Amino acid sequence: MGWRFLPVLIVLMLSSFGAMSQELRIGHLETADDTAINWLFFHCVQKGQVMDCSIFQTLIWRQLTPDKRAEDIQQAMQDNPVKGFTENFGEMCKNIDQIKAAIRQSVQTGKGADGRSIDINKANDKKPFFDALADACANPTSATVRHVVETMTDQKLKTCEAVNEFSQAQFKWNDKTQSWITQEGPTGPCGRITIGDLEQDKSNNSGFWLYTEKHITTNPKGETSALGSCSKFPDLTLRYTWRATENFKECTYIINKMN
Repeated sequence: MGWRFLPVLIVLMLSSFGAMSQELRIGHLETADDTAINWLFFHCVQKGQVMDCSIFQTLIWRQLTPDKRAEDIQQAMQDNPVKGFTENFGEMCKNIDQIKAAIRQSVQTGKGADGRSIDINKANDKKPFFDALADACANPTSATVRHVVETMTDQKLKTCEAVNEFSQAQFKWNDKTQSWITQEGPTGPCGRITIGDLEQDKSNNSGFWLYTEKHITTNPKGETSALGSCSKFPDLTLRYTWRATENFKECTYIINKMN
């Protein structure tokens, strides 16, 4: 073989090597098995029996659910709520008249104290809290303080928190299940194992994907330093689908938890 054939041979070899890698745009998957909005976005590259995936996760959850309202108020009213109110809001109480006047002015003019435009709906939404605060500042009793706590709790009911996370995982082809499997763990004092199963939806010929993630606690008798007994973390299965749904969370406020 002459030297003049080498460039052609190299091109053919590189083309063959490139064919071994395949980019898979799996895209958006979501689950209804979680209490929060739980979205995953997969971008994967397959090389033979191995698939490397970059995974972006978005979680959006309510700061407080309605069934926890009474418990949240009761907890805030423990010990000496009037004393706690005075310690936490004493300085604000000194300026409560000016604060209320500024809010009224902002609602009327649509501008804040710095002259910038404000969201009037947001200002009106804060009004019940400042009204309750003014009453408690003028007459700090268990009843007036409780009203402040109730308005703060109701604010939590309308507030959602959002976080994004990025991770990478390597999946290996499993002939028995005809799917891609990844496993992490056991990790930590609870011996937590996470098993991911990624497969194409066999119910149709769409080419879309499904993902199942199992979280297993292998040591329920273990103890965590922050959250106590591992028995609080039961086994959990999250089934993700490409079939997007409408999510209803009633979020008036969204707090960015991404920092």
